[in-house]
Amino acid sequence: MNGSLLKRQVAGFTLLEILVVLAVASILLSIGGWLFSRQIRDARSMDFVEALAQDINLARSVAMAKGQRTQVEFVSANQYVVKNLDAAGQPVLASQKNTSVTISGVNVGDKLICSSGGFCLGYTAAGAMKTLNQVSCTFNGKTRVLSITVLGLTRIES
Repeated sequence: MNGSLLKRQVAGFTLLEILVVLAVASILLSIGGWLFSRQIRDARSMDFVEALAQDINLARSVAMAKGQRTQVEFVSANQYVVKNLDAAGQPVLASQKNTSVTISGVNVGDKLICSSGGFCLGYTAAGAMKTLNQVSCTFNGKTRVLSITVLGLTRIES
């Protein structure tokens, strides 16, 4: 063999190559996790907006079906409660809160009261009538506008 040493080739990765791959994978996973958690927050916030629209429609439906007044009261900038006004103790029909969402277009204590005739009228906390035809919900820089008719029909505009 002419005295030369035979070199043996070993298949595999060096420690440095493995560390670089692990570092890149960690960075990609952390970015992916952050994006995924943001998507979850956005989905929960949109669920809140959709629930508000559905609960206003529910208040109108309950008022008409049972012949009882119902109200949607905006308790804070990110919470509302739907109550049956004509029942003893005003049982709560629905309640939602989401700290990621800010409701605007209404003040704390404003109410949307639906009558058995199907009309839903807005009132301030002091009991004065108020035009309540749009409610905006803002979350993560996005705004969704709920359009409310006098008949209490609610839909998400944007």
